[in-house]
Amino acid sequence: MVAAGVDVKTVQIRLGHASPVTTLRIYAQGSSPADRAAADVLGKIFKPTSDLRERRRTATGVRDAWPEHSDPQEQAGSA
Repeated sequence: MVAAGVDVKTVQIRLGHASPVTTLRIYAQGSSPADRAAADVLGKIFKPTSDLRERRRTATGVRDAWPEHSDPQEQAGSA
């Protein structure tokens, strides 16, 4: 029920657990779709945009190891 979106307190009462901690220990394991959604959110938060990359490159004078959208294998083969 927790994975389906029912709040923990409601699940605790329905199942007769003395504490919501018990409910969470038993039923709130990471589910595949929920874990994937969390990973996607974190990826969006921490992935720099191309604008941010350009500002960082301009500020530091350092270029990325490989240009955006290039294949490192192609870079190695042409050297």
